[in-house]
Amino acid sequence: MERLHSTKASELAHTQPLAPIVLDALGNCLGEMPPEKLFLRHTRANDPIPALNRALVKSGAGGEKQIGIHLFCGGPFFRRGATATSDAAYCKICGYRFYIPLAAATYGDLEKHAAESRARVIATQASLMMLHPEHNA
Repeated sequence: MERLHSTKASELAHTQPLAPIVLDALGNCLGEMPPEKLFLRHTRANDPIPALNRALVKSGAGGEKQIGIHLFCGGPFFRRGATATSDAAYCKICGYRFYIPLAAATYGDLEKHAAESRARVIATQASLMMLHPEHNA
């Protein structure tokens, strides 16, 4: 009976959508792409972020991959190459862009990277406010 309960709980977890990943201090979020079919498994934190086909990108034949939805405007986020250490994701509707370190292989890794980036921005802003109190109106 306990095993049955555990199996049902596991199945139920797959029916819940991935929580939005907050990308910056302004609240821009990456949401999962809607499942293509009813009752399809939702994206999980340990799922891989769709990777680029770098050979296609280099040849100019495409290779970009959709990785989610920009929850601000509803546009699709696509992944493309950017630097030797990171890819960029950009919204096809509003142009919002963020970087994905190549080391971030899963949505959970991306969420952790985004949280660390937000914390650095907030710490920097706090430091600047302390250094220049005359601008804190």
